[in-house]
Amino acid sequence: MIPRWTIARRASAAAFLSWLALGWGIQGSSVATRIADSLPFTDPLAALEVSLASGELHPHLWIGAGVVLGITLLLGPMFCGWLCPLGLLLDLAHSLERRVRRLMHRHVGVERRLPPRTRILTLALVLGFAATSGLPLFQLISPIHAIGRGIVLGFDVALGLVALLLVVEIFVPRVWCRALCPLGGLYGWVGKHGLLRVRIDPERAGQIRCRRCDVACPAGIAVMEEYALGGATSVVDEGCMRCGACTEVCPRGVLHMGLGASRKRREN
Repeated sequence: MIPRWTIARRASAAAFLSWLALGWGIQGSSVATRIADSLPFTDPLAALEVSLASGELHPHLWIGAGVVLGITLLLGPMFCGWLCPLGLLLDLAHSLERRVRRLMHRHVGVERRLPPRTRILTLALVLGFAATSGLPLFQLISPIHAIGRGIVLGFDVALGLVALLLVVEIFVPRVWCRALCPLGGLYGWVGKHGLLRVRIDPERAGQIRCRRCDVACPAGIAVMEEYALGGATSVVDEGCMRCGACTEVCPRGVLHMGLGASRKRREN
């Protein structure tokens, strides 16, 4: 049976993609959108790239980007966990690959986490290229936007990168989301301390050291070792997408999603 958080985040990403594809009540594209001809939403990485490439600020882009960054600052990088169309495809591919491995009786253990800071390096390279070449290259080849363009317009060259990532997923799970995506790096950096996050019950933490949360986390965060056993009251990590995967597998209810400011680490 598919857990409820998994169903919810897959449904929200599919609904978001369908909404963009059908264009109900929106104008623009997946990069820059205006809802009901009034509320603007802009991919903040697109605003950065275009501004650096052109040498101009483009206020109309930054108004929409400011809305998105404000939401991210408040709630964390929820786009990655709940709306990203590429994240949905990679999630489905990873789920299928794990099922195949189980059928083949291959061991499925805790996957090694790739350094999340490499996303910041990728982000710096993308922005540096835009500033020096005058070309917002990532907006042209982005596998995230390619999915939406492919549905609306048909074949897109960047869909080849999507296919490549789906193949790589078999051998290096979540490498794009964990270590390469520049947009995820930007959202993670801005929303790391967002008020919505995984909360830890200090009274129950460590009673069962099952590491189910570590295995379930799509970002590869060592939730139990680094946070629950480390005395933290919440997970504060650049890679956390607020997807709820760790909370739905916790056998004692140690983990839950909640709103609130950070508290000091509890004493062991």
